[in-house]
Amino acid sequence: MDSYQNHIREMDKIQKNYTAFLNLLKRNFNLMTSSLTQIQSNLFVYGNGISDHIDSFSSLQLLVKESTTVISSEHRNIHPSVSKIGKVVEKHFVQDVSDLLSLGFLQTNAKFISLSEAIQHYLLRHGFKDSLQFMSFETGVFPEKEQVELYIFVFSFLLNPELFYNVYNH
Repeated sequence: MDSYQNHIREMDKIQKNYTAFLNLLKRNFNLMTSSLTQIQSNLFVYGNGISDHIDSFSSLQLLVKESTTVISSEHRNIHPSVSKIGKVVEKHFVQDVSDLLSLGFLQTNAKFISLSEAIQHYLLRHGFKDSLQFMSFETGVFPEKEQVELYIFVFSFLLNPELFYNVYNH
């Protein structure tokens, strides 16, 4: 029972850290977006050339660098707790899932939705947007629009900054 309580505490810690991490992501995303919007409006209003707005671009670059560092650091803080839970899952993982179905594991709608959402988060984290759409239509469980946008932002921005600019400015 002591082991169980430790795992529950670890899961609570993960939940708390993950929520804080998502808030940090949103806050940094909003800062970067507002900075980019300000640069865009300055270019539109004052025109001139990009060279006249070098300071603004430098500030944005610094903001992106700082945000990436902070986000990376916070991500590293979440990892040990998730790793502990992952080790417990691996240790107690059962290959034959037919027992779960016979015990009524997915018999309630809430459990089905929870499992579907967990799979959707996995698909989003790994960039399988098409698979996510297919699964959503098949299961009838659709992720929140803000959540999908956040995942798209994070992964497109990290993988290709030019793509980030194109996605959010066209």
